[in-house]
Amino acid sequence: MKGFIVDSSYRIINDKPYVFLFGKLENKETFVFIKHFKPYFFIKESDLNKAKKVEKFESEKVDLKDFDGKKVVKILVDKPSDVIHVREIFSDANISTYEADIRYAQRFILDNELRSSVDITGDYEYQDDIRVYKDAEIKSSDWKPNLKVLSLDIETNAKTGEIYVVSVATDNVKKSFVNNQKVKGTVFCKDEEEVIEKFVNSIKEIDPDVITGWNLIDFDLKHLQERARKYNFDLMIGRDGSKINLRIVSDFFKNSTADVAGRVVVDALNLIRSSFIKLDDYKLETVAQEFLGKGKLLNFKNIDKYEEINRLYKENPSKLVAYNLLDAELPLEILKESGALDLAIQKSFLTGMNLDKVSASIASLDSLYLPKARKKGLVCNTLHYNVKEKRIMGGFVMESKPGIYDNILVLDFKSLYPSIIKTFNIDPSSFIKSCKGKDLVKAPNGACFRNEEGILPEIISELWLEREKVRKQKNELARYAIKILMNSFFGVLASPNCRFFNMKVANAITHFGQHLNKLTTKIIEKKGYEVIYGDSVKGNRFITLLNPNGLIEIIKIEDFFNKFSQNHFKLRGKDFTSPQGYKALTLNPKTHKSEFKKIKRIIKHKVKKDVYRIIQKFGETEVTSDHSLICWDKGKLRTIKPKEVHKYQMASIMAIPKLKQVKKIDLYDYLKKIQYKIKYKGREKLARVKIDGDYLIFGWTNQNNSIKLKRFVKVGTKEFESLCRLLGAYIGDGSSSTLDTTNSRSGASIANSDKKLLIQLKKDYERLFLNAKVSIILSTKKSRLLKYKTPQGVWKEIIYEDKTMKLQMMNQISAIFFKALAGQKSIAKKLPDFIYHVPEEFQELLLDYLIKTDGSRAVNKKLGYSPVYKQKNFSYITQSLELISGITFLLRQLKKNYSLNFRPEKKAYTIRTSDKINIKLQTKIKKEKFSGYVYDLEVEDNHMFVDSCGQILLHNTDSIFVKSKAKSLQEAEKIGKELEIYINNYYDKHIKKEYKRKSFLEMEYEKCYSKFLMPKLRKSEAGAKKRYAGLLKGKLDIVGLEAVRGDWTKLAKEFQEELLEKLFKGEDLEKYIRDFVAKLRKGKLDELLVYTKSLRKPLKDYLKTTPPHVKAARLLDKLESKRIDYVITDEGPEPIQKIKHSIDYEHYINKQLKPLADSILTFFNSDFEDVLKGNKQKSLSSFS
Repeated sequence: MKGFIVDSSYRIINDKPYVFLFGKLENKETFVFIKHFKPYFFIKESDLNKAKKVEKFESEKVDLKDFDGKKVVKILVDKPSDVIHVREIFSDANISTYEADIRYAQRFILDNELRSSVDITGDYEYQDDIRVYKDAEIKSSDWKPNLKVLSLDIETNAKTGEIYVVSVATDNVKKSFVNNQKVKGTVFCKDEEEVIEKFVNSIKEIDPDVITGWNLIDFDLKHLQERARKYNFDLMIGRDGSKINLRIVSDFFKNSTADVAGRVVVDALNLIRSSFIKLDDYKLETVAQEFLGKGKLLNFKNIDKYEEINRLYKENPSKLVAYNLLDAELPLEILKESGALDLAIQKSFLTGMNLDKVSASIASLDSLYLPKARKKGLVCNTLHYNVKEKRIMGGFVMESKPGIYDNILVLDFKSLYPSIIKTFNIDPSSFIKSCKGKDLVKAPNGACFRNEEGILPEIISELWLEREKVRKQKNELARYAIKILMNSFFGVLASPNCRFFNMKVANAITHFGQHLNKLTTKIIEKKGYEVIYGDSVKGNRFITLLNPNGLIEIIKIEDFFNKFSQNHFKLRGKDFTSPQGYKALTLNPKTHKSEFKKIKRIIKHKVKKDVYRIIQKFGETEVTSDHSLICWDKGKLRTIKPKEVHKYQMASIMAIPKLKQVKKIDLYDYLKKIQYKIKYKGREKLARVKIDGDYLIFGWTNQNNSIKLKRFVKVGTKEFESLCRLLGAYIGDGSSSTLDTTNSRSGASIANSDKKLLIQLKKDYERLFLNAKVSIILSTKKSRLLKYKTPQGVWKEIIYEDKTMKLQMMNQISAIFFKALAGQKSIAKKLPDFIYHVPEEFQELLLDYLIKTDGSRAVNKKLGYSPVYKQKNFSYITQSLELISGITFLLRQLKKNYSLNFRPEKKAYTIRTSDKINIKLQTKIKKEKFSGYVYDLEVEDNHMFVDSCGQILLHNTDSIFVKSKAKSLQEAEKIGKELEIYINNYYDKHIKKEYKRKSFLEMEYEKCYSKFLMPKLRKSEAGAKKRYAGLLKGKLDIVGLEAVRGDWTKLAKEFQEELLEKLFKGEDLEKYIRDFVAKLRKGKLDELLVYTKSLRKPLKDYLKTTPPHVKAARLLDKLESKRIDYVITDEGPEPIQKIKHSIDYEHYINKQLKPLADSILTFFNSDFEDVLKGNKQKSLSSFS
């Protein structure tokens, strides 16, 4: 019977130890495997007689040796605790021990080479519904379990500690146990004691394999245990009826643990942190919003959380229960959505570690290494913690000569350290201290290794094979788990807490890294190649992005570049910049599922060449002649040149990834950027949006009875419905006149012949605006003369009375309201970006009013569509590329079929929806000469982004080409591939000749710095190692300097980044420095002055020194986080929650800005003080 080990421990029964392995069987039953064996460890055979003089024990001869080749004997004792006792006696007698630190249950797992998934054969019996194996056989298997996970959360009275409610949640069960309050759908409990008792019973009934929650151990379980003990009982939630065992750790840097027999307790908070998921903070609200697009039910902002919980318990217990139950459900959903639990299970499959211990890198290596050592007849050292040796040698650092350089080439190896370990047989068991023997592999640091496969290289080989296996199975989670495990090996070997710690072994890896990088650099410099890029799309095309706030932006690629143009650099006629925190809509080439991936760079350059405008039924794009589109070819994705695309269907995103939902619209965020300079009585005034409580006003001065716009609109309210109707109607047939488009009166209007519709819109407007005059009037009182041409070519005229009416909203704030949210003029209308993040009913509502005002529900009147069909489908025409891009995205969200057409003579797009997909392939291609800028994105992993007009997939320039005397891009691409082959072939021959081994090294081009700064060490003329800055394919890349270090403020980072940008562009540094300092002194940069530093121990333990963040922390009323945010004031450091004194700007000038400026100005025979005094700096052009 196959099963999965959830928990491993031991029990003493009749004075004998037994291993207890609890888990889940493939038939969904719980099992426990029980086995007795005597605890043991090893000592040298030569120490046996000495050992017998200091302690009595049983010994056994074994055919095993230590790593030095000395024979050992096995020492057997009665109980696991005896191992510790005897080990300490031997240590006092200077007798070395081996493997005397391994836990009893773990020893059984290692000796039997078990992973988490096992196969058990033999007899069993049942005890309390648990299948008990006592005399059975067990071995590893590859069975994948479906574990039952239970999440819990509690709410308490913060002052008295009384528990109000406990909620538990699984995939199928949702229960809340409420203390003396009757709430529908919950379990009533007469008092707190009964709440805890019924909670314990529910654990037994539900019988979860995994128990989780948020900050579960340190709060929920700890509190439950304390309250249970008040009533003289324990939390007996073990599968064998035993009590929970908590080990609460008081400092910030170790995790508390909970042992529950037969179950595993994993804190979802810690699991997320250990899964390499980086977030600003790890509050439940933050993480839930990141992965689920939703958060906690209650927001305690600006109110006392604990008083509010007390109030809800008394006045609205149902709301408190709902809040509590959701807090139990969220960790469950987060673990699923993030894949963190699945990743832990994959790690457990690889190492055999329990789920709550899979992040322990040292123990993970032990679990792989020790069984293989035993097979080779070796025993390993007992773990000690007092080893002190010379520090680890770092990776390759060039001899640093301070200065400013051009075109610094950077190369890199794939999986460098694992491949070095495998190639050169770096392994503790292969290490030869004396360096005596034949065919040894000698590392550059002098360490020697046997030239036969060691244990660690064997482990890497097996992991590489497993990685290839799961790659074919498309199991990305397993691949990621293997990658994490392999990359941890060097760090483990370099840790004094590892039993294999040996400085020569660890340094052998880094010295080989140095050697290989130096050798490769010589080869590349001799070849003399450069990096180039391909072309892309015109600047007027829109792209679909996810911004750092998780919101959709459909933006011109030209505008997107300009948004970050302050950080751009021009290299060989191309401009590069890097957006921060943005992701592009793309397609996973393996799964064919849509997703968002990080944008690494935006690239822009000028061309004079052919551009192709291509339209198919799902969308349109415009690309240069040598850019690739992504097309479908027999179910597979292919890159196709524009001239050949008529044979293929362009690939587009058919299903939009799940997006986060917004709960409230802050209209200030949309309107705040609009401002106009106006003349009043000879003076220039700035008209802009201002906040007036919960309303917004517009102008340069405050007036009585100002027209006000509601600032906040909650999604789902009547106000939000009004917002959707107004914007939909305005997009369809509205106009706005703002101060930049008219010299007369500003305002907005919406035209339509349906007066009832306009009356509804008037009510909607009045719901959002206060003090505004709004009216419905005839659009024109004049007769209109219409001229038209018949098919026969005869011009005719007709006079008609225009009965169109319009809703008139003639005020400035209405004009900018519509402009900001929905665009201005017919060619620039757009959908408001919040519409992609609200429920479908509101998306449909906005679309409905757009169609009512300017679209058609008939589609084709001759075809006689049914009323139902008409209600569902529509036809719409627009000249706005941004609007049509937004509509295609929204229709994909709503899972509606559509077809798209473009009429060049009218410069208009027509989009039609239908119930069926038209599979007929029709392609229109128009070639035209183009002279101007084109743009491209470099997208991580997938190398694709979309043209928003139909979400058409385009290939990006992530491929790096080598510039030589190539006459075409294709030829340069070929040279790049040949160079990679050349380098790797070189190493194949070099390693075989020099080391008599096979090379597993794989070199690839990574980056080239177009501009490069190597600063001086302070108070030295030498260069600073591992501290430099450069322009990497147009992006400012900073390593080791202040801008990327956490102990410097945003002020320093912004100052240094801009300073470097101006340095690399040859701009005036002096003016920038003076202007920046002036802005700082005027208080215009106060938001950048916050220092952030974490406490490394409890506050009470800071005795000898008191760093600034500790001083600030001690001013807080309550310490809620180890991360302290503070500023420096005239009275010293103060936390941002309690700033009472003026900012000390001179501190920031002297401590944050001066050192950064001087590190650059020194190359121009100037310094920071000279610049502030106005002394001229040496120009860039005169620097040599």
